Amino acid sequence: MPYYNGSGKGDIKEFKVSLSRDGYVYATDSRLVALTYIARVYPNMFVTRNGKECFLEIVPDFFEKTVKGRSGYLYTLENAQGFESVPQSNKCGHTHVVRISKDVKVTKVEFISDIYSELLKYIHSGELIIQKFDTLDKDFVDKFQAEIIKNSDQSKTPINRLDLILDYKNRQEKDI
Repeated sequence: MPYYNGSGKGDIKEFKVSLSRDGYVYATDSRLVALTYIARVYPNMFVTRNGKECFLEIVPDFFEKTVKGRSGYLYTLENAQGFESVPQSNKCGHTHVVRISKDVKVTKVEFISDIYSELLKYIHSGELIIQKFDTLDKDFVDKFQAEIIKNSDQSKTPINRLDLILDYKNRQEKDI
């Protein structure tokens, strides 16, 4: 079974434990989940819900505004012994995630020139669902936005789209 990782960086030859925050190299056996790693911005709204990969659109058009125009690299990793499953939690929103406490070599790299177009293929096949803003529970969205704003530190997050949440909140306050 192949394992994948995704990144905006194109020069990775080996995923190293020494570069990890917690001593593990993370991967997935799902190409789709690896593609969401490439598309990831803060806040990361990609999760697995009821066995399906989803994007939670906590402001209108959040998916398109955060993903469109981005590119990156899909890495296939060596099939190392010792990968262990990572339980889905608030720190890891996906199923199909594994980790290992040793370095893992890259065996193949695929450049994804337009991650948005690539993810649209999964939307059309039904494997990825965009939970549109207007379909999400308003209380859930309000609490989620407030938590993100409260816990954000823009200076520590290199790919940050907190601006979209703040812009939306400011427009809402002006309309009141």
